[in-house]
Amino acid sequence: MSNSLRIAVIDGQILTRRGLRDLFGDYPLFELVGEADTIAEGLQLNTRGLDLAIIAAKLPDGNGFELARRLLDARPKLNVVLLGSRFDDVMLTSAIDTGMRGLLIKSMPESELVESLSRAARGVSLVSKEQRDRASIRQLRHLDNDVRVESLSPQEAKILAFIGEGMSNKEIAAEMFLAEKTIKNYITKMLSKLGFTRRTEAALFAYSRYRNMRDLD
Repeated sequence: MSNSLRIAVIDGQILTRRGLRDLFGDYPLFELVGEADTIAEGLQLNTRGLDLAIIAAKLPDGNGFELARRLLDARPKLNVVLLGSRFDDVMLTSAIDTGMRGLLIKSMPESELVESLSRAARGVSLVSKEQRDRASIRQLRHLDNDVRVESLSPQEAKILAFIGEGMSNKEIAAEMFLAEKTIKNYITKMLSKLGFTRRTEAALFAYSRYRNMRDLD
């Protein structure tokens, strides 16, 4: 078992934990080393040597984002994935923003789930660039129906999303395959449309909108 991927599962539903336990039993690649059903119990898990933490979107005493943030604050390089019952752009964007590797769906085919778990446990993101862009733009465009956001072009909305994630102009330029000067020009136009004069105002604006979407229905 020395070469196995060490995994912990935090989910309030015993059937889900049992299903994952059975799945890992069929694949020597995985080793289940910890289980919890609440945030409180999840914080007591020993993450030293852990390759992956699977955290349910909803937990009896809160939501998975809260637990993920606290685990990642303590161990920033820990691989974490969110486990949900359906694909949702808001959940995906929040998972990315929190620092998770991606979103797993309980109804995924077994082969796809095994592959995704293997990739995430090795530190590979499960989120494609297209998924991240689509989720970020859709969230920014529809949250609160803010007319200022509606006035942004797709590129400007995408940049605002990246600013909300704390990315620098240089990082955004690399992500979008554009020159840093081009990004600065986009930001200037974006700030004007939003009615801001400083980049930090846009960052706080975007970040607050992300925070408002972190609570699940």
